Amino acid sequence: MTLNLGRLDASPLVPFLFLVFLVTCTKHEEARLELPEFKVTTQEPQWLQAVMSDEVVARVNGVPITKTALAKALRAYGKNANPQEVLNALIAEEAIAQIASKKSSISQITLNKVFLKALVTRYLEKTFVEEFPPSSVTVEELQEVFKQPIVRAKFDHLTIFVVKDYQWICCDGKNCNTPGVQACFAEGEIAMQATYEALKAFSPEAEDYPLLYDDLKSSAPKLSFQEYEFAYDRKKGIQKGRSIFDKAVVDAVVGTAVGKFSKPVRSAFGWHIPFVAEVHEEVHKGLEDPEVQKELSETFYTYFQRKRFITKVAGLLPIETFVQLRDQLKGFKRQKPSRFECIINEDALTTEAQKSPKGL
Repeated sequence: MTLNLGRLDASPLVPFLFLVFLVTCTKHEEARLELPEFKVTTQEPQWLQAVMSDEVVARVNGVPITKTALAKALRAYGKNANPQEVLNALIAEEAIAQIASKKSSISQITLNKVFLKALVTRYLEKTFVEEFPPSSVTVEELQEVFKQPIVRAKFDHLTIFVVKDYQWICCDGKNCNTPGVQACFAEGEIAMQATYEALKAFSPEAEDYPLLYDDLKSSAPKLSFQEYEFAYDRKKGIQKGRSIFDKAVVDAVVGTAVGKFSKPVRSAFGWHIPFVAEVHEEVHKGLEDPEVQKELSETFYTYFQRKRFITKVAGLLPIETFVQLRDQLKGFKRQKPSRFECIINEDALTTEAQKSPKGL
């Protein structure tokens, strides 16, 4: 299909576009599709050879005004109508109609763009939203997402503890037997007990827990703060994962209810007051689970839409052709409309003027 961006009135697609526009924009009425009526009139130049028996009395830009049209107008104006004035009125009417079609307040290029944009928008909505809801995403498409470790871990994992930890660190857990390190542990025990009492007085929520750091550090100069999480196998009583945390801290976390913080606990590195922010219990679900499919298709719906759109475009238009069309459109310039040319058949007009309306 070829879209004529320069002359909207010459495109066979325009009546259909206008029809679609009317149907979609009508309010308070049931939408219906009305097909255009097939009708050929004597005003269409391409069919003039078939109606040459009807004499032409005038032409406006090649569009004929026939005796039949003039006679019909004379009857409409009444028996006292002046044929010359009626003809002039027909000429003016035709000229105005042509001006209106070629010089509207909205350019033909703009009209084409508006209709084209409306159709494209509706096509995209129908194809990639209405006909492709999240439930239409196939298992094969979901597999691409589910195989990502970070995605799979959401549905297949041991118990996950999310921790916010106030710490008093003295050493690296290996070389901790020096007098200085031991003095640090002793100082930390006193400081962290005071910190624990302050936290009990504050009773902070999870999101407020780290915000107390500046206030607490004034009385505990070596105080630090860390957020982390770890996987824990409740059946075996051990933690798993790439990062293994101190067992004393892990045991304290496991024994603390969610939303609470434990008493100060000593690790191989120093002292800790862990706050249990979240606990995600153990779960093992695969892609065959309908709930997993639903969550994945809804969460990554935009990705699947984009992927299907790109696949669709690639099948419709090779990239080389698209680049060529884009370059052609960049150089496109609108042509100026031609001037009106009015030709009056004086002989035919004289003949008509000499006749009475009744004779016509």
